[in-house]
Amino acid sequence: MGEKEGFKTAFFAALLGSIMFGIVTYVFGYGFIAAAIGGIIWLISLKWLYNTGWLKAILIAVVIWIVVSIVGIFLPTFPNPF
Repeated sequence: MGEKEGFKTAFFAALLGSIMFGIVTYVFGYGFIAAAIGGIIWLISLKWLYNTGWLKAILIAVVIWIVVSIVGIFLPTFPNPF
């Protein structure tokens, strides 16, 4: 999407999003409100890390969501090498 931040920024965004989402679910519990607040905080962190606008942050989040969904479907079905 034209970003030049690289792997470190993507890794930091994933780590930061996971930590913040964990804190939000700890405070608010599991449910729609916690997911909405965690998603908004994650969008704010993507906007800040990638120094972009809201629409591009949402687009980045959707692309990340699609990639994680595909990995989540195929990763558990790979044969065990051990």
